[in-house]
Amino acid sequence: MHAWEELIQFTEQYPAADRKNYRSRAMTKQAEQNWSHKLPPPEIKDRIFVEGGVRENWIQVDDYLWFRYPKGWVKWAMPADFDLVEVSDSLLELCTELLLCPYEQGMRKITTKQRIPGDRIALSYSAGIDSTAALLLLPEDTILGYHERDFPSKLKHGNAKKTIAFVEEKLKRTVYCIPSNHELISKHYGKSVGFSTDYASGIHLILLADQFNIGYLAFGTVVENTWLDKGVKFRDFKESWHWNYWSKRFAHAGLSLQLPINHLTEACAIRVCQSSPIADVVNSCLRDENNGCGECWKCFHKNGPMGRKINPRSDEITQKLRTRPLRSGMHAIWALKCQNLESLAPEYASLLQSNLDWWESTYPPGLGIISEKIRPTIIKNTNGLLAIMEQPYPLEAVEFE
Repeated sequence: MHAWEELIQFTEQYPAADRKNYRSRAMTKQAEQNWSHKLPPPEIKDRIFVEGGVRENWIQVDDYLWFRYPKGWVKWAMPADFDLVEVSDSLLELCTELLLCPYEQGMRKITTKQRIPGDRIALSYSAGIDSTAALLLLPEDTILGYHERDFPSKLKHGNAKKTIAFVEEKLKRTVYCIPSNHELISKHYGKSVGFSTDYASGIHLILLADQFNIGYLAFGTVVENTWLDKGVKFRDFKESWHWNYWSKRFAHAGLSLQLPINHLTEACAIRVCQSSPIADVVNSCLRDENNGCGECWKCFHKNGPMGRKINPRSDEITQKLRTRPLRSGMHAIWALKCQNLESLAPEYASLLQSNLDWWESTYPPGLGIISEKIRPTIIKNTNGLLAIMEQPYPLEAVEFE
């Protein structure tokens, strides 16, 4: 009914009835309705989407970069010295495809001149455990860019901001935080709010590639999303459509697509973080800004194995463990075992009783898709932290039904 104010008043009068955080959720919805920064400035608001237009749909007004898509507008708050005029057409064309290809026909099309690659490495940094593991393994001069959701949402940035503060203060690294609302595009096409495509999380760095001379763009993507299809079944990722298409697509924009921890499992990423003082700070939970909510799936398979308190019988964790095929199958099994929670999945008893130490080892074939510019540093920084998986690789036998 969208009666947010009435619901808030009711929960204030009867707090005991607010067992499912109705008040908090209503306040978020109310804030979404009152959000005043979602409309473009008057001078551009009447612009329409130009199909096939590489530059026509991108407009800079002061420090904001606006993108016109068929159903509305989204924006980025760019650094003060950003100039749209200096951004290569091929970069804008790649951004457009990443934002719209799941929803609009004809987006997978290259009409621009190939960009000359830059020299520097950049990491799309979420400040969670996986991307922090990538940060710790990549060269120290890697540019770090954080996409900040700038519209009202249930997701909280507190944990990420604490990690970013640690990176800047203790590791003496600059993190460029770029606020944007482009995750709303999916909502306007009937999907849940979120990134349109896997690599849309790095659009802020693609837009800055010319300014920062970026030639290598890295994402903290682990085994579960590369060599395991949806985390449940092994595939030859190097020969997959996904890798072959996107690596070539990025190359046209003068960017070498890099997955520097594709050979690491989530367990490996946890161990890498635990080897650094950042372990006391980094937290992937997006719902609670203290030690994590302890109730969500991320807390179960990331915070729990790091020794943080969770509620393994929460509704969300219980539901995920009952889903078939088991979500993040192998890692979920490992997480159950390392937390002594085997009783929660009796149907996997034989697997839970087996030796799962290999899940904390690196998968050597993954190094083959990492650029020679980056690979030696990755190997050097991994040595001594993680074991190397032995042949025949157990990973290649993973299949959950």
